[in-house]
Amino acid sequence: MKIPFLTGSGNIPVKYQDAFFREIHKENLFRFILISCFTLFTENILLWGRNKVLAADGRFILASFILFNLMLLLSMYFSYRKTGVAQNVSVFRQRRASWLYLFFLLLLAGVVRIFFQPDFLTGDIYSMILFAAAAFIYISPAASFTLYALVFLIFFLFLSLQQKQPLSVGILPYSVLALNLAAWILNAFIFRMRIDAFIEKKEAEETVARLQELSIRDTMTMLYNHDHAFFRLKEEINRAQRIQYPLTIAMIDIDDFKDVNDRYGHLTGDKIIVAVAQILRDVCRNTDIIGRYGGEEFILIMPDTDLKNAILCSERLLQRIQTTAFPQNIHITVSGGLRQFRQETAEPLIKAADENLYQAKVGGKNRFVW
Repeated sequence: MKIPFLTGSGNIPVKYQDAFFREIHKENLFRFILISCFTLFTENILLWGRNKVLAADGRFILASFILFNLMLLLSMYFSYRKTGVAQNVSVFRQRRASWLYLFFLLLLAGVVRIFFQPDFLTGDIYSMILFAAAAFIYISPAASFTLYALVFLIFFLFLSLQQKQPLSVGILPYSVLALNLAAWILNAFIFRMRIDAFIEKKEAEETVARLQELSIRDTMTMLYNHDHAFFRLKEEINRAQRIQYPLTIAMIDIDDFKDVNDRYGHLTGDKIIVAVAQILRDVCRNTDIIGRYGGEEFILIMPDTDLKNAILCSERLLQRIQTTAFPQNIHITVSGGLRQFRQETAEPLIKAADENLYQAKVGGKNRFVW
């Protein structure tokens, strides 16, 4: 039986797992830095504020952990600074670093508690670090269970070697075991809540992205709509002026489309518009921008394309239209007007292409004029 709050990455959709673990790794690093600063502060109080009551071996071990914790803090700080840049670092390595940081923090706190357990203040250090890590460090329940169990075993072995009081040896392990179990359950719930929050955020982002995508698409053909096609044209004009590459557009219209609607009905007419839109996708490059400009008229924006190459594209389009079997075996042709960018703005550029489209209609249709 699967217990929901005990499961880890298995509850995260595969498409989210990489982003989820990278995000929580960065959050964990920041929180580890805060916890390490607190640990350093309390360790220094113990070392310098109460050195009269500490044995020499206790001061040595505590000083060693202070030095180690300082090195760990510096390592985490530099890792945190690199998290926004080093996207090629594997997710597993990032998760493994979080596990190691938590393990050493808990081990350090456990040793402090063993040496200074009679003191009430120092006796609470382990509990504070344990529950701070459980509440603020995101680690999967399986990993946290392994870590807590390993720290407890080391704690138990170390306790039996260092503590001479039978009462402490008899009671303290059960107390620490209860603390570890409670902290693990808390960590599991926190991790589950973090997964749910992350999935909700991603789904909301995807919903917003879909709505934004629909707002710029023609709902029938899924090409860009009039407004967005015009916006993209202005973008390409600015890019062509900045980079100094050629830009050509085509205004394309289905010939005698009103007759098709009158004779076969608007549903058939809609199918033909969709079919022509698909042909445009097939014939054009991935870098070309296709939009439904209105009714049966389309706009084709061809970045980094001069008039000669645009003519070749128009010839492929005419040939493809002529060889396509449209609904009810209707014979369909298209006409178009080409215009290469000549440092004009978007409106004159479209007007010039429209005038060439008109000349193609007057000249007998089923052709492009430039």
